[in-house]
Amino acid sequence: MSINSALRPLAKNAIVSSNFQAQNSDSMSGEHGNRKFTTKDQDNDDSKDINCAQKHKGGWWYSSCLAANLNGLYLEEKHEVTGIGLYWSGWRVTKESLEATEMKIRPKNFRKS
Repeated sequence: MSINSALRPLAKNAIVSSNFQAQNSDSMSGEHGNRKFTTKDQDNDDSKDINCAQKHKGGWWYSSCLAANLNGLYLEEKHEVTGIGLYWSGWRVTKESLEATEMKIRPKNFRKS
């Protein structure tokens, strides 16, 4: 069984709830907080006419499309379209992919020891 087929049943229930802290900006809590995960074949975003995962080339917790996309394409050069690469709103330039990203996931009831 592939990871994708194992996770597919969870996609509609995968909700990000962020207590996020960053040095630069919080591109998760507002636009993407408490959202269902959208993929090219599971459109759970609020956009009526488009599928945000198709438009931005990667699945994410989209609302009306874009403040962040860490699952976009890694593009080595500058590109014409905002948000198709590894994108984080408020980070330097919008038409370049971030070089690397990292997400850490833990249970909602996680307690620091």
